Amino acid sequence: MIAIPGPLDAHLVGHVHGKLTGGDGVDEGGADREDEQFGGHPHDSRGADVVDPDPSHPRPPGLFAAQHELSVDFALASGPSFCRSRELRMTAMKILVVEDDPDVQFLIEAVFSMDDRFAVAAVAASAEEALETARTTEPGVIVLDHGLAGALTGIEAASRLKEVAPNAEIILFTAHAELRHPAADEPAIDAFLLKTDSAKLLPLAQKLTGMGVRPA
Repeated sequence: MIAIPGPLDAHLVGHVHGKLTGGDGVDEGGADREDEQFGGHPHDSRGADVVDPDPSHPRPPGLFAAQHELSVDFALASGPSFCRSRELRMTAMKILVVEDDPDVQFLIEAVFSMDDRFAVAAVAASAEEALETARTTEPGVIVLDHGLAGALTGIEAASRLKEVAPNAEIILFTAHAELRHPAADEPAIDAFLLKTDSAKLLPLAQKLTGMGVRPA
């Protein structure tokens, strides 16, 4: 079963899980496999081992509006029983999500809403859109799918994204385990993670950026 942190709507969880595990090429054992950080990058020595977030201290999911100096109405997306809002003002590391499935876009935003040091700055459905967006948003992390709406795949776009956002850590976030080795051969990709391991996405980003897991 896909691991989704926080109190998300059960119907959405089931729908997203079906999409991520129903196609060819999905690694059925993916939930037990570690994410990969690829060698030769300056960040390789940073941080502790990647660990899953502490389930005893869950942070409810929400969708962040993106700014560098950020004043956000934090609105929970999991239904009336969890809804509340608050004003946050902070300097957050920007996330660019490159994903054409709206449900997976929501999942990624919910994951990053658990750590207010991150903010989803923009969502792009194609690599071509992401290249334009990256020039203006200057993301610190790019979560990149492989199969996208445009002509370019994620792996094909990675080097171009690194050119326009050289300080960004690029995570290839895909349902296809067979892309592990092609991703490792692309120097612009900093880490590989299966979508079935979505609970590892936030700790991986924390490690790549040198932030470490946020204290409870």
